[in-house]
Amino acid sequence: MFDVPTLDVTSVSMNFVEVLKDILKLDYGLVHTLVIIFKCEWVKRMDNQGNATYVKDDYGFLIVNFRHRLPLMVEPFIFPSQVTQVFFSDDLKKPGWKVILKKEAQSRR
Repeated sequence: MFDVPTLDVTSVSMNFVEVLKDILKLDYGLVHTLVIIFKCEWVKRMDNQGNATYVKDDYGFLIVNFRHRLPLMVEPFIFPSQVTQVFFSDDLKKPGWKVILKKEAQSRR
């Protein structure tokens, strides 16, 4: 999951959900600068009819419809420092939807 700060004071951040597909290690030759990036598949925030594909349930969990992904050519790369590790659990009431479960890293406790 990727958090983007917003200017709206009522919302601290806007979540974007992606599925990690590959981890790339780039070596910039003579200067030996290594850069690690993640290649992801992004989930759309709205479906083609304008319906939200990200919703909060009654308990505050983010539920995402994974049937609506962005094309692979749309910005597939992101830096590891920009992501938060989450777990996906199937929503038994809504086929194709997944509940996003965050776990705080031990180093951040």
